[in-house]
Amino acid sequence: MTAYVADESPKSIELLASDDLKSWTTAGTFSTSARWGTEDGPKTWRVDKSIVARYWKMSVTQTHNGVPPTIHYCKLLATAAGGGGGLEIMRAWYGGPHNHSGPVEHGNSLHHSWLWQIGDRKGKDVTSTIRSHVRNGELNFNPERRGCNDLFGFGHPWSCFKILVIQYRYGSGPVQTWFSNSEPWEPHHCYLAAAPSGGSVAPDVATSQQTGQPGTTLGGASRAGPAASLDAASGTPVPYSRLSIYSSTPVHGWPRGEEAQYLLDEATSAPSNWGTSKWNAQTGGRVTLEITVNGPPIRLSHYALKSANDYPNRDPRTWSLSAEPQHGEPQEVHRIPDDGRKWAGRWQWREWQVAHKFAASKFYLTIEGNHGDVHCTQLGQLRLFECGVPEQTSAQGDVRGTASCTIEPRLATELAEAAWNGEFEKARSLLEREAPANTEAHGGFSNGHHSALNGASRNGHAEIVTMLLNQQVRPDLESRCQGPWEVTPLQQAAFWGRAECAKILLAHGASTSAKSGPGCGHKTAREIAHDQKQNQWRELVSAIDAHGKRAVGAEGVAVVIGSVVGSSMCASIGSSSIEGAAVKGEEVPPLIEIVELMKRELGLTGNVSEVVREGCAQLGVSAEGKTLIEQAKECWLALA
Repeated sequence: MTAYVADESPKSIELLASDDLKSWTTAGTFSTSARWGTEDGPKTWRVDKSIVARYWKMSVTQTHNGVPPTIHYCKLLATAAGGGGGLEIMRAWYGGPHNHSGPVEHGNSLHHSWLWQIGDRKGKDVTSTIRSHVRNGELNFNPERRGCNDLFGFGHPWSCFKILVIQYRYGSGPVQTWFSNSEPWEPHHCYLAAAPSGGSVAPDVATSQQTGQPGTTLGGASRAGPAASLDAASGTPVPYSRLSIYSSTPVHGWPRGEEAQYLLDEATSAPSNWGTSKWNAQTGGRVTLEITVNGPPIRLSHYALKSANDYPNRDPRTWSLSAEPQHGEPQEVHRIPDDGRKWAGRWQWREWQVAHKFAASKFYLTIEGNHGDVHCTQLGQLRLFECGVPEQTSAQGDVRGTASCTIEPRLATELAEAAWNGEFEKARSLLEREAPANTEAHGGFSNGHHSALNGASRNGHAEIVTMLLNQQVRPDLESRCQGPWEVTPLQQAAFWGRAECAKILLAHGASTSAKSGPGCGHKTAREIAHDQKQNQWRELVSAIDAHGKRAVGAEGVAVVIGSVVGSSMCASIGSSSIEGAAVKGEEVPPLIEIVELMKRELGLTGNVSEVVREGCAQLGVSAEGKTLIEQAKECWLALA
């Protein structure tokens, strides 16, 4: 709470909670001994009682001068369900399997015998180090993505891949586990918010300044600022504490040089011998910046890039920006095909509008060329702006609405309900109004905990299942309903004998090996269908048995997981490869396994999209008009 006038500031406060607006329970009483005003900043109090309520009321029972209080603003901060406090690091470990070489296939599982082992070529307890990085209640460990061997004092005699595992909880809530990816040089970065998703203070200028985050303006007084269009009305700057960045072309040999992390700060001077807070990649060719959003995914309104301090011919000339949703592959959302003009000067901002209808947790800025320097490509700073600025009222009292591009949770819930009820036209209308097909990612459920895809599959609404899976951002094929059943959409279709829905799900890659929760006996979709024997269960079981098998039809056209492979594909990879795979009846492996195969067989490096792109080039596979998954499948067939 912030008081406006010190003399009229609250002295005694009572916080009340209710579920029906009739019966109120005292959640806490608070007091202050001295007057406080706007210049003193906000006052905060912790509620010791564990109370869950729908309505909250704050009553000022006494002010410092006895007159009615003048309050600037008041906010409530929620805690995690089942919890009653902030972030607590339980334990942390850094290591891997004994004498292991290559990536660690941990699968986010706690059931590994080597996990938590301490000793030479096993691992190290790093709990105290991780706890030391908690600031203002949040953990932001290694945002610059330095090698963790040095950070943990691990040394270098054991040169295998190692991972970082952190267990934490909020208050008295359940213990959760965070796993790092398995990457060369272990540049692991972990961000855990001070409060769980849904339990943070609404962002505003006051909280940004209090937590030390950048404000809404770009640049600083000592350097040229951004264009006038870069203001809060066109999007909210994403705080740098929520972002981490990694370059596909690291600056080898410069451990404190002009690295990618310097794009995520306001400085012009770096704590290094090079003296400049900029990113300088040692290549004049293609380079990708991978930007990860820590916390909830976001939708961009626009982004901005700042030129570096010198050498204009190192400025980017052509590039693309891609966004990666929570469940899906990266999709290009903006492209500069050939930007002939350079930045107007050094340390200058330029900005570009972006439009995409889905929230993303990762972005890829791929620079394909600069203005002529064959040795280096560089940038001074990067900014992302998030959609969704509240409407503002002008001095004349009229509302100046800003086009919010955030996804309304209400639309996700309405879509889930329409899918459950089989209301095709309503579902289509909601999708046209930008309701997310992946309702599960936006809190949209019906009749318990059924996502739109889960509910439509359960009740046999095949047209809606097809429509959902044909959206730009597809729903999660493995989204589960509430416990104890915890079944996937395919298992729902199996339980109720919805053969048509099952065929559609299988064609889009639904897992036949996934097992249900205890309510259905930890069984696969096939086992569930055979047990229940409802409706078209025999047809459904036959579809599952045939799933993944490829057969050559009467016209010599191969079928790969429900998709017809035409002559153009045969011409690019050779019909013998397709027929060989079809005869063997092998199931196409998941995308990540195909990527790992191409890395081993073709000697490729990079992220998923880069490996697939380079794999297509080496194998002569045409990528035109195909999704990333389709390209990867063709590469796999060519390697078979």
